[in-house]
Parts: sequence; C-alpha cells; structure tokens
Amino acid sequence: MKNVVLLLLAIALSQVVFSKRNHVAAIEQLRNTELAFSKLCGEKGMKAAFLFYADKDVIKAEGDGNFPIIGIDSLAASFGNERENFKLEWYPTKVEVSASDDLGYTIGNWIITNADNTKKYGIYYTIWKKQKNGDWKFVFDGGNSTPEPK
Repeated sequence: MKNVVLLLLAIALSQVVFSKRNHVAAIEQLRNTELAFSKLCGEKGMKAAFLFYADKDVIKAEGDGNFPIIGIDSLAASFGNERENFKLEWYPTKVEVSASDDLGYTIGNWIITNADNTKKYGIYYTIWKKQKNGDWKFVFDGGNSTPEPK
C-alpha cells in the first residue's frame, strides 16, 4: 500500500512539473510571437503585420476620443493602401499567459522613427488568444504615446 501511495504521489508531482514546463513554454511562445510581429512590421509594414497577427474579431483601440476598430475587415480598411513613411518597432516588457495557456497579454514600449529620423515613443498593451492550431492571434490592441524613456 505504501508503494502505491508513493507511486501516486510521484505521478501527481510529475504532472505539476510537466504542467509548469508547458506554461513556461506558452509564455515563451507568446513572447516570440510578439517579437516576430514587430519584426514583420519592420519588414512588410503595419498593415501586413497587423492583419497577419490579428484575430478575425479583433478590437483595436484608437485613443484620442476615437471609436475602436472592430473586426479584421474594419482593421484592414483603417490602413488604406499607402505604405507608411515611418518605421514602427516595439518590444515586450511583460508577458503573461493564463493558467489554461489559451489567453495572454503583452505590455511593452514602441518607437516610431519618421522619415526625417525624429522619434516618437509610447507603450502598448495587447491581449492574445491561442488559436486551435496553436498560433497566437491578438484580440485587443491599444497604446498611447509617452515621453522619451530615460
């Protein structure tokens, strides 16, 4: 009987360790997705990157008294057809994933470099949902400008 109890305890502990490893892997996967999103934005522009990583039911907060953009079709229309004349890049400073590993959020800093090399700074906050295929898509995105970081 003692051996059975020890065996069950060992199985339970291994599940906890395995679950924790999966959770850490989910956080790292979301961090890597966020970094790939930023990289794609630098390579292909905002429209291509945002449409690639957006969930079909995305909500994009526009700030400054504007209504949010709701849905991927509205998001696509919000970009128009012109290529932007600035570079947007960002990096996460905090990444969290739910215990169920299917929802997460990222918070970080962004930098816009204009054609004349002037810069604007800000923060962003994004909520992500894991898709059935295991990829992460963002369901909410917002942010605001800030002074230059010190």
